[in-house]
Amino acid sequence: MVFRANYFIDVLIDIVFIYLSIALWSTIFMDNPGNNMVSKPELITYMVLARIAARIDMGFVMEVQNRILNGEIASDLTRPLSLKFYHFSQEVGSYLNNLLIKVVPIFLITNMVFDLKWPPSIYQTFLFLISLLLSFFLVFNLNFIAAIMAFWITKLFSLSVFKDQTIRLLSGAIVPLWFFPESILPWVKLLPFSGIVFMPINIYLNKTTNEDIITTFIVQIFWIIVTSVIGRYLWNKATKRISINGG
Repeated sequence: MVFRANYFIDVLIDIVFIYLSIALWSTIFMDNPGNNMVSKPELITYMVLARIAARIDMGFVMEVQNRILNGEIASDLTRPLSLKFYHFSQEVGSYLNNLLIKVVPIFLITNMVFDLKWPPSIYQTFLFLISLLLSFFLVFNLNFIAAIMAFWITKLFSLSVFKDQTIRLLSGAIVPLWFFPESILPWVKLLPFSGIVFMPINIYLNKTTNEDIITTFIVQIFWIIVTSVIGRYLWNKATKRISINGG
């Protein structure tokens, strides 16, 4: 019963947030009809997907912090599975569960109200799903790096908030990158964050050329590799620290 109540509350919160975002951006769109790079249906679809498709904050960050603070992290080193793979498996299961019970229903509900745009072909949908999968890997790596920082920063709340808001801003989750100043947009697209929300949804909306899609995949894979290397380096330093302190 509690789960059911929490589920409907979460869905309602997402729908309300989506409605408010659409109302805000629809007003901006109507005030500047000649300066928009997208149609109103595309913008509405973007705001819906930006809210429900990308998973930015992951709960295991605080869980790792707590295990580090109470010393339980030492037992994780004896597990047959690495800490990263363990939490990655949990997040995959959580994401798939969220996809089935929240993302799909919310998308269908908002589609009945706002008549959202759909990908023009199965091929385009497939490319979108690949990019969305890569964005999940990227977000997980960023969260894993933040979690490991608990070995040096005892309280991760401020760092976690900074991480989440930076990702939301520079990924296009709050403001679509279409509306960023042209002087900084090329640089923002080269950062890892644009591959989390903006690039996958751009593919979904078919607002990319084949060259753009290839570039998107290259940028996403590049940052997945970079963040994996950084995470591995920090984890190795952290485990040495545990060994030195007798963990």
